[in-house]
Amino acid sequence: MALDKEELNRYSRHLLLPGFSDTQQESLRNCTVLIVGAGGLGCPILQYLVAAGVGTIKIVDHDKVDLSNLQRQILFREEDLGQNKAISAVNRIQNLNSTCTLLPYPLAISSNNALELMEGVDLIIDASDNFPTRYLLSDLGELTAKPVVFGAVHQFEGQLSVFNYLDPKTGQRSPSYRDLYPSPPTPELIPDCSQAGVIGVLPGLVGLMQANEVIKIACELGDVLSSRLLIYDALSARSRQIAYSKNSSREKVEALIDYEEFCGLRKAANLSNTIDAEELLLALQQNDCLLIDIRKSSERHLVHIGGVHVPMESLNDYLAKQDTGKPIVLYCKTGRRSMDALLGAGELYPKLNIRSLEGGLVSYIKKHDLDLPVY
Repeated sequence: MALDKEELNRYSRHLLLPGFSDTQQESLRNCTVLIVGAGGLGCPILQYLVAAGVGTIKIVDHDKVDLSNLQRQILFREEDLGQNKAISAVNRIQNLNSTCTLLPYPLAISSNNALELMEGVDLIIDASDNFPTRYLLSDLGELTAKPVVFGAVHQFEGQLSVFNYLDPKTGQRSPSYRDLYPSPPTPELIPDCSQAGVIGVLPGLVGLMQANEVIKIACELGDVLSSRLLIYDALSARSRQIAYSKNSSREKVEALIDYEEFCGLRKAANLSNTIDAEELLLALQQNDCLLIDIRKSSERHLVHIGGVHVPMESLNDYLAKQDTGKPIVLYCKTGRRSMDALLGAGELYPKLNIRSLEGGLVSYIKKHDLDLPVY
């Protein structure tokens, strides 16, 4: 269907571009994308794709808006705190372009629901923040023969690439995330924004570049960033590109798997010996445990729930000197790092009763309604 008078006016700045015709704008209108993650990357992607006239956008995110998100997740406001991100994002952006259909899915994408979410989708956008989801989306793109626009941020560095893109000139599909990163890092080497931090503008920069790749793919414009990884350094304002290719010896993706297990997270969860917030409070009241904060000094400076401070890199040396019969409870922000630390320490010091605070200090603060910040 041809563009109507309102659309011609709305998208006039597109239509004035060399090589950008009504056909390209109609391609955007007819495009359906699946975006996983409505956080730092997802917010700018959503704003610009809605403004550009992408017809249908499925938004998947199970997380809730937290105060610490507002530093970079620019769609949200203070009144959105505690609300689901996918739903809040739609509420914030739906009045930007009434011709777009926005479909929020307040859930976590998984191997069980991914194929159902892909119904009618032309393109996948990876705006996630964890390795299991990145491998899942890459495999999903390969399994369904759809391109995946990937973005990631860490502290001051951003990464961007397009996986499984069908080059109209060669008829060949580009490499996937598995070709770029054949194996996931071990759990203890996986920091997220809540641990490592990220400068607030960086997700915006990378998200805008992801939106640009989506528009290029949908409209068949320019040189798509496939078979190349763009790395951007926010501190120097310099970028570089690394070429990569398909791994001919890699097995073809035939089905979606358990990505938590593939990334080593399922094993960590199963082997950990945890203690919940109520049990810890009782143990502290009875002076029946040694509580250890394994976070960085910068984190402890923001908030802590007591205990001795032993950064994770010094933990094993500290434990080597302990002969206490009391349980030793490790804690971090969310419980992930303390569980990883427990795995290694448990093997080295099997005689020590080492446990991990389930859900970390965030869970402890919320459970006991403490007047403390959650960074």
